[in-house]
Amino acid sequence: MTRRNQPAVHIAQGISSTLSSTSFIHFQILEKLVELDHPYAIKFYIEAGKIHHQAEAIDIYWCEISKCPTLSEYLTLTRAKSSNYLIMVYKIMNLFSTSRHDLNNFVNLFGEFLIKLTSQIYTKKYDFLGIFKQYRADYKDLFMSTDENLNEDFAACLSDGRFTFPLIH
Repeated sequence: MTRRNQPAVHIAQGISSTLSSTSFIHFQILEKLVELDHPYAIKFYIEAGKIHHQAEAIDIYWCEISKCPTLSEYLTLTRAKSSNYLIMVYKIMNLFSTSRHDLNNFVNLFGEFLIKLTSQIYTKKYDFLGIFKQYRADYKDLFMSTDENLNEDFAACLSDGRFTFPLIH
């Protein structure tokens, strides 16, 4: 199994090592967020992680039972897996921004209301970026193989049992 024309990490390094390394990186990220000393930074990270892992579970479930999602279900899943982290990064960066969009001066007065309002304005932009990134990856997987990876990566989604945008649409 390959990913972007390279052996998948869990194949090259083993499942246990891959899971352990991933967990370690999550703790390193949490450590850095604690150093930022802003409660919303950690909150946004945990919120994004929960959404992402729920989406991963749904994706795995669909593969295991061979259920082809509707286009609407696929878009919801793509937002949760791709756009979700872009939105989280925007929210955390915005907490420490010194531009005119700075939330720091208003968080104490308006709390979560202002943060939710501001993030709703930008959510559509980041949704578009996340969905575009996923569509491009799905399309490339099916239609842009080269002679070098024809046998390895061509239509990997089919051999993995994943349902991608070109297959659903």
